[in-house]
Amino acid sequence: MDDTSACPLCFTSNPLPAAVGPITCRACGESFLPGRVPRPPGGLRVRGTVSHDACAVEDDSRQMVLLADTVGSDAPARPGRAPSSADETIRLEAAQPPSRAVRITPLEVTAPALPGAVPAARPAGKFAVVEELNRGGMGVILRGRDRSLHREVAIKVIRDQQSPLQRARFIKEAQVTGQLEHPNIVPVHEFGVDESGRLFFAMKLVRGRTLGEILAWHRDDPSAAAAEFPLTRLVGILIQVSHAVAFAHTRGVVHRDLKPGNIMLGDFGEVMLMDWGLAKVGVAGAVGGQTLDEGAVSGNPSSASTAELVTADGDSSAQRRALRLDQTQDGAVIGTPAYMAPEQASGMVSQIDARSDVYALGAILYELLTLAPPVSGGDLDEVLRNASMNRIVAPQQRAPTRAIPKDLAAVAMKALAADPADRYPGAPAMRRDLERFIEGRAVSARSDSLLEVVGKFVRRHRIASMVAAVGVIALLAVGVAGFWLNLAARHRAEAQGEVAQRERQHAETARASA
Repeated sequence: MDDTSACPLCFTSNPLPAAVGPITCRACGESFLPGRVPRPPGGLRVRGTVSHDACAVEDDSRQMVLLADTVGSDAPARPGRAPSSADETIRLEAAQPPSRAVRITPLEVTAPALPGAVPAARPAGKFAVVEELNRGGMGVILRGRDRSLHREVAIKVIRDQQSPLQRARFIKEAQVTGQLEHPNIVPVHEFGVDESGRLFFAMKLVRGRTLGEILAWHRDDPSAAAAEFPLTRLVGILIQVSHAVAFAHTRGVVHRDLKPGNIMLGDFGEVMLMDWGLAKVGVAGAVGGQTLDEGAVSGNPSSASTAELVTADGDSSAQRRALRLDQTQDGAVIGTPAYMAPEQASGMVSQIDARSDVYALGAILYELLTLAPPVSGGDLDEVLRNASMNRIVAPQQRAPTRAIPKDLAAVAMKALAADPADRYPGAPAMRRDLERFIEGRAVSARSDSLLEVVGKFVRRHRIASMVAAVGVIALLAVGVAGFWLNLAARHRAEAQGEVAQRERQHAETARASA
C-alpha cells in the first residue's frame, strides 16, 4: 500500500500522517485530506496520467484539461455533491485516479533559444509553434497553429516547471480563464502538457495592441493617437473591461493585476482582459478569502514603512532589485505596484476583495486622463510605499496642460479612495458612471451646478434642443415684429392725431378772425 498522498494543487507526494487528519503539503503549504477526491463534474472523463501525479481529463468537447483542488476554502471536498445551476463560483477541482492510459498530443516548441526560453524542438503533434510573442515571470506566450482546425492560437507555456507554486498558479490561471466565459475574457481552447512535461494551454489569438501600447502612442504622438483613440473611445474600452471584471466578481474571482498591459485591443474592436494568473479565487461578495498563493508580509503591514516583497522562492528584501515599476511582482505583495490598491501594496491579503479591482480600474482611468499611472516613485520600494499610503494627486494637478473632464476626474478619484468603503462598491457602479459620462448625464461622483445640468441636458438632447431653440427664436422674432408693428401703428396714430389737432386749431383761429 502506498504510504504517500499527492497534493492536488502542486502534485508533490507527501507522507501520510500517523493519525487520521489533513495533510499540509511540504511544497506549497496547501491543506488537503488523503484518499479519494470528488469525481469531476459531469461531462468529464479521466483519460490518463500526464505529469507526476496530475491527471488528464477530457470533457465532451474533447478539450484536455488538468484539475487541481479547490482553493479559497479550508473545507475538505464533499463527495457526491452535484453542482447545481445556481452554483456559479469558480471551481478548481481534483481529478479521479486515471482509469486508462491515453496518448496526449505533445506540444513541441520552436521558440528561439533566449535566456530562460523553453527548449527548441521541431513542430509536431496538434500544434505547430510559429514564434514567440511575449514572456512574463510565469510563462512564455507563443503564436501557434492548430493543425486540426487550421487556425492560429496563442499558446502559453510554463517557464519554471520545477516550482510547485508556479505549477499550481499556472494550472489555476488556465482553469480560471477557461471557466470565465465572457465576451471580454479570452477563451481557452485546450490545456495539457507537452512531451517534456511542460504545462501549456492554448487560447484564442487576439491580433492587435494592448491598451498600454495605445497609451504609449498617445505620449509619443498625441495628435495621431487621439485621432484613432479619442478619450471617449478609451472610456468605452474601460467600460467593456468593467463588464469582464464585474462578471468575474460574480464568480468569486478578483483579478488583482488589472493594468493597461493586460487589456488587449483587437484589430476589429475586440477588448480582452488577459492574464488571470494572479487572480484571487473564492471571494464571496466584498469579503476576502484565502487562496493558494496568499502569504503574509514580514512584520506589521499597517505600520511598516516599506512593504516586504517576498518572492516565490522565499527571498525578501535582498531580492528587491531594480525592477520595472509596471511589471507584475510575485510573492506576498502580488500585482503591479503602480496600480495596486493600498491594502494590496501593504500585503494585507485578507482585505483584498472586489473593491481592490475597482481601485485598479480607477488607476487605469487615471492614466487614460493623465497618460501617467496614479502612483510613481524612483524605485520599487518607493512605489510600494506611495501606493500603500495612497499618495495620489488629482488628475488636473498631475497633467495641468491636458483637457480633463471634471466628471471623469471625479470618477477616477472616487475609485482611488484609500478606504475601500469610500470607493464604488463594485465594478458595475463605476461602469454606470462611465456610461453616464458617455451619455452626457450627471455622474454620482460629483454634484453639477445648475449651468452644468442645463448644458448636459442640451448636449444630451441636441435635436430637441435645436428644435426648441428654433421655436424660441421664432417666437421671439414674432414677438419683436409684433412689438415693432404695434409701435409703428401707434406712432402713425399719434401723428394723425397731431395733424387733426392742428387742423382743428386752424379752423378755430379762422372762425375767430372772421
